[in-house]
Amino acid sequence: MGAMEPVRRQTMKRDALHARYKLTMRTLIILFGGFVVWAVCLGLAKLFAKSSATSTTIATTAFVVLWLLVAAANMWIGVAQAGYSIQEELPIFLLLFLPPAMAAIFVKWKFL
Repeated sequence: MGAMEPVRRQTMKRDALHARYKLTMRTLIILFGGFVVWAVCLGLAKLFAKSSATSTTIATTAFVVLWLLVAAANMWIGVAQAGYSIQEELPIFLLLFLPPAMAAIFVKWKFL
């Protein structure tokens, strides 16, 4: 074991932590983006529609479909370009898709 081995090991640990932090932040930013897109869809529905009940139903449905496509595109990028397997990307897909979609459906069902 050479004199540089402990330094190399520390550098590798630091790089791994940095990569994990970047992945976590990217996931949180995309997740937050889902809630922003949902708010924009509802705002547009309220702004341009005459019937509030029908417009919020259309906006919620459009958001869920749009967000499904965005989450699926993110998964495809992870598999096709970043080199992750489908098994590695599926939990990220579910984490990105389900909270905003379920929140939108729940709020529409209970409050709008």
